[in-house]
Amino acid sequence: MTEATKLNRLKHFAKRYARAKRITQNQALNLVAEKLGFADWTKLVSSNKKDWRPSSEQMAGVEAFVANAFPAADFQAGHPDAMARRSAYLERVR
Repeated sequence: MTEATKLNRLKHFAKRYARAKRITQNQALNLVAEKLGFADWTKLVSSNKKDWRPSSEQMAGVEAFVANAFPAADFQAGHPDAMARRSAYLERVR
């Protein structure tokens, strides 16, 4: 995986987290940066420009952090709140 791809993948993880938690993408970017030991996303990008690169373990940690944000089990089990959120989403995208 190239270094630019890693940064883009972190952005993608943040976007998924933002949607799952219903927060702004900027907030999610900052949370991902904090998970990697940075004060905020700007500091992470700055360090990336100075040759800092996330390790495979760090990438896996962020991926797990994002995966835990999704209430997949609730949706699959037919939890009423999860079903209502999904229905509302489908109505918006039509």
